[in-house]
Amino acid sequence: MAQVFRFLLTTGFTWGALGLHLLVCACYLRRWDKVAAITVFPFWAWGLAGAGMAGLAWLIGRRRLAGAIFLLWAGTIMVGSDETRPLLRLNAEKPQPGVPAPAHGAQPLRIVTLNCRVGARSPDALKDVEPWQPDIVFLQEAPYPHDLEKFATRLFGKKGGEAVGGTQCSIVARGRIHNPLTGWQPFSILGTVEYMPGKFIEVACVHLQGAETTVKL
Repeated sequence: MAQVFRFLLTTGFTWGALGLHLLVCACYLRRWDKVAAITVFPFWAWGLAGAGMAGLAWLIGRRRLAGAIFLLWAGTIMVGSDETRPLLRLNAEKPQPGVPAPAHGAQPLRIVTLNCRVGARSPDALKDVEPWQPDIVFLQEAPYPHDLEKFATRLFGKKGGEAVGGTQCSIVARGRIHNPLTGWQPFSILGTVEYMPGKFIEVACVHLQGAETTVKL
């Protein structure tokens, strides 16, 4: 009886892991609306489930097929996960503090985004940005407006920059911020930054709220 149960468990996990691989890959490749309850989860979550099933089947039965499916899942996780590319860039050349070096004969426009984590109670969080000397700063959970004005003065000098927004979401930029679309304590801001005379860039800062995801899709 134990051998039969072991056989069924091994076979079920092996073919279940393979079937899950085919199903999940098809869903993520096609992104059908009807399978949104599957694709709303990160790819690696399904990968860990499939690899766990195949790995357990291999540990129980030591079958080559189970081991091969485990390796298949491992490779698929590496290729299909959104997190793989950022991990591969860990050893890439990183930006250096200070004024950015010219590139292709032009001065780069440096943009920094920072969630200050309740910046109204911790305005010192802005000090993390100052060494990078950015031209435009997007802030979420920002300090109070008077602290942002002091921050803009430290970065760009007196009347050299401007700040708009509230403690939920704000923008600090070199030059002028034209026609900002915002309101009281906004969660998003749109505007046009004139960072140099005659040089404009349209910008948008968004403070994302807590996820309200449900699998009832």
